[in-house]
Amino acid sequence: MIKRKLGAVFATAMLHSRLTTALAVQHSALADVGTDAFGGKGLFAKQDIQAGLSVLDISRADIIYGCEPHSYLADVTVRRLSPDDDNESQRGFWSIAAALVCSRLLEVPVASKLGVGPSVISYISQLPWDDCMWQLPIVWSESVLDQALIYGTEMALAEDLHATHESSADVFDTCLKAKRRVLNLKQIGTELAEVLLPILHQNGCLHSDDVIMLTCHQAVALVFSRTHQKGSAGKLALLPFFDCANHMDDSNCRLSESEGDDRLHMVAERNIKKGEELTISYGIAYALAAFCSYGFVPDPLIRGDLAGKAIQYAARKGQSLAADRSLNPGKD
Repeated sequence: MIKRKLGAVFATAMLHSRLTTALAVQHSALADVGTDAFGGKGLFAKQDIQAGLSVLDISRADIIYGCEPHSYLADVTVRRLSPDDDNESQRGFWSIAAALVCSRLLEVPVASKLGVGPSVISYISQLPWDDCMWQLPIVWSESVLDQALIYGTEMALAEDLHATHESSADVFDTCLKAKRRVLNLKQIGTELAEVLLPILHQNGCLHSDDVIMLTCHQAVALVFSRTHQKGSAGKLALLPFFDCANHMDDSNCRLSESEGDDRLHMVAERNIKKGEELTISYGIAYALAAFCSYGFVPDPLIRGDLAGKAIQYAARKGQSLAADRSLNPGKD
């Protein structure tokens, strides 16, 4: 069990049924929910918005405080997430996040009573997984992972004929850790599914093992791609519907909070024009961002050195292979 208290804060998913009504009433002046070109949900500016203006307020009633969750799910994630990582507190951050969000998305309280309602299924169904699944390393086969990393390593080293022994070793080490991290993430999803499977069947909520497995993997992917770390205290905010982290070159909005304030605020980072998307959606993102966001490398920011180039080559190759296999299911 986890005995260390982590002052991590998680702003959790507003389910689709609540989102469309609450936002339309409370924030109709500046933002509205819409669907982007790829079928993902997002927030769009209803008028021109000046930099520094608070676009959206989020009630603390919709926030989970992760301070000491005595949960088997959290314990599993701590053991499986990153065994080669010496930073125990950082490992704890992500582990607790994964456990809490998986629990919340699947509506499994700590007391182990289960209630997967229509709202949760509706929320999950809003995410266009079928369209972009091939982009996510967490669902690639180990064969695709290996082929992608070998390709990335060879391309990077061939590009730099004067690579030192140290830089070459760094490339191999980085790629090895990348594979290990993805496999760990996959294992988290698998173990969570194994824990939840009998409870789900017992309550008659979901009847397909494949659906449960996929949902758990999706929940883990959400955690590792949709979090925003704030300040030295390491507070984390997870906002699946309006992702303030953006995961793009330029962030449109950031999270802001004040001591004693009962709300989190989504603040415009720059001047935003009417009709512009305030947040990144769950639609298809550009390849490198989607690749890195879903756990292929520990740091979502790609390094500019030789090892970083290897990961970039591997990203493109892996997605190409996975896309081909999605069109030809029997191929591997």
